[in-house]
Formats: sequence, C-alpha cells, structure tokens
Amino acid sequence: MNFQSSLDWPEGGWQKAATTTALMEWLEEFLKGADVHEAVIANERFRLILLATSSMNRALRLLYYGGAWLHRLEATEISSLGLTFLRAYVKLARICLAAKESRFPVHSKHHMLFHTFHLMKCWAAKAEWQENPLVDSCQQDEAFVGVLSRYSRRVSPKATIERTLDVYFTSLKKHLRGEE
Repeated sequence: MNFQSSLDWPEGGWQKAATTTALMEWLEEFLKGADVHEAVIANERFRLILLATSSMNRALRLLYYGGAWLHRLEATEISSLGLTFLRAYVKLARICLAAKESRFPVHSKHHMLFHTFHLMKCWAAKAEWQENPLVDSCQQDEAFVGVLSRYSRRVSPKATIERTLDVYFTSLKKHLRGEE
C-alpha cells in the first residue's frame, strides 16, 4: 500500500462514535477493494485487520438492527463474530509486540467485550431467546453532549442549567425554521 515502513502507517484518535463507525466501514470496504487485494493477501497484518474490522462491523450491525430479544441463531453469530474480532486483535498485538512496535494498545473495553460475547455464546446454548446486550447500554449521542457543553460555556455560572437550555432551545428553533 506504498508505506515505506511500519512507521509510516496512519494513526488517529477521537471520541466520536459516528466517526469510528464511518472509519471502520470505510476501512473494511477499502481493504476489500480490488486495488489493494494483492497487498492484503500478501500481508498477515492486513488480513487480520480486515478480519477484525469486518467481524466487528457485522457484529455491531446485527446488534443494532436486532430487537430487544435475540434468537439463539442471531446471538450465536454475533458472539462468534465478536470473539473473532478479539482473537484477531490479540494476534495483531502480538505481531506488533514481537516487532517492538507500539501499536494496538489493549484497552479495558476488550475485557468487557469478551465477557459480553462469551456470555452471549453460553446463553445461546441454553435458551432460545436472550436479551440484546444493547438494551442495558448507554448510547448517548456524544455530538449532542458537545453542543450542550459549548452552550454551557457561554452562559452565566449563576443559572447554568436554565440558561443553557434557553440557548439550546433558541438555537434548535432557528435550526428547525431554517434560519441558521
């Protein structure tokens, strides 16, 4: 892919879930593209990145499009995809560690993901239906939180909550009327 060395590989970081989703969907499509097919086949890292990315993308799609209750077949597929992602991630981390590269830091969320996918697998073996793990999750829109945060910095600290809501609703009204 024309990287002169592994030091040239792109890196990035952010906290926006929508940005991460868009990047992971793009990465999957990019790595499946005909113009990089030979490079992906020839490089174990690229194969593992594609496997991890496509597995987690599919698992998340199934979770988000699934209902509050998942049939054992759905849960089995989701858990298999999630565990495949984690195994591929560990292999990538080991490759980087052996090469003395500081890539693929293992974050604590992987521990939680392992338990989630492992329990889904166990429950699917015992029951026909199980609760979708997203039912108990908090999916707050970080962009919305950022908007309110910016508004709260523009108002008097004496009445922050009331003034922040006033400013937000005024802005929302303008937006809905097309005045922005």
